[in-house]
Amino acid sequence: MADHLEIRSVAEEITIPPTLFMAVVEDAVDQLFSLVPTPTT
Repeated sequence: MADHLEIRSVAEEITIPPTLFMAVVEDAVDQLFSLVPTPTT
C-alpha cells in the first residue's frame, strides 16, 4: 500500500494526466506479460 501511495505522490508532483499515466502503466504491463509465457493468449 505504501508503494502505491508513493507512486501517486510522485505522479501528482509531476502532474501528468491520469490517462497518460495509466497508458504508460498498461504498456509496461503489456511488455512484461509479453516476456513471460502465459497460459492465456
